[in-house]
Amino acid sequence: MTDFRCSYIVAASYPDLVIGDRQTNQLLWRIPEDMARFREITMGSIVIMGRRTFDSLPGRKPLVGRVNIVLTRNVNAVNGVKGVHFCDMSTVFDIVKQYIDKPVFVIGGEDLYRLFWKYCTCLYITFVKPVCIENTHGNDVIATYAKFPDVIKLPDEDIFEDTDICRSYKGIKYVFMTMSNL
Repeated sequence: MTDFRCSYIVAASYPDLVIGDRQTNQLLWRIPEDMARFREITMGSIVIMGRRTFDSLPGRKPLVGRVNIVLTRNVNAVNGVKGVHFCDMSTVFDIVKQYIDKPVFVIGGEDLYRLFWKYCTCLYITFVKPVCIENTHGNDVIATYAKFPDVIKLPDEDIFEDTDICRSYKGIKYVFMTMSNL
């Protein structure tokens, strides 16, 4: 599908772009304002996610008010969830075409961010700092944490000192940014 375009929405640690823990299949932080921003931006849209991202949703239930598309290599293994289109790469664009008037967001995980990057026109990112990224599983850090692809130019670290844009929740500093024309 050559005219397919999408946006990304992600929270990632600064500067290493870690987005989650592969071992627990969970985010490394829960920032209520970031969750509210995610909900506001994606409401009424199409959200495309990988199966592990879907599995990490509370109760393995679809995100309300959005068209949920879950990309998986084994479509037959994930039946019985109402309100979710389970598909593989060969059919994802056909499903999106059914909702031509809705914006499309890729919401994770790591593999999908790499796979759809060539279609991305806008990135809504929450840079999170400081996050203590520790190797708590006793194995390679690369194998432990999922990362956002190294495809963007990082802003200067002083964004976390700018009181006009930097926010804080329970000692975690974070900054909302929107990058377009990627």
